[in-house]
Amino acid sequence: MSVLSEEITRYLADNSVGTYTPNDISGDIYYGSKPSSPVNCITIFDTGGFAPKKDTTSDPTVMIQVRNDDYSVGMDKLHQIHNLLKDKNNFWLGDHIFVYLSEALGEPGHIGKDENGRDLFSVNYHLRVKYY
Repeated sequence: MSVLSEEITRYLADNSVGTYTPNDISGDIYYGSKPSSPVNCITIFDTGGFAPKKDTTSDPTVMIQVRNDDYSVGMDKLHQIHNLLKDKNNFWLGDHIFVYLSEALGEPGHIGKDENGRDLFSVNYHLRVKYY
């Protein structure tokens, strides 16, 4: 089964939001865990989801977090991502995940600073998907 957060990582890279380099740390989009560097990066986390349906679809949720040392640049990056994912219907993530619906669970926002004083931004999404 494909990992949703990894497929979203690839989708963002394919849409020129940043760079994803599997098995390497030279990019700026990651999934699963946030690296200590680079300073400016995007991380996608699988965060569970809603109760299973009685059909073949799933309702996972993800959190997308942006870290940036410039508040405006970080917020702009998160809005760029938000425009790609909010209220989007009927598209593929990779070859094995069909997304019926991608919806934001809130607006993008600033969630504070990390231990090094860098700004953190976040938004959460619910996706209705079918895994193939």
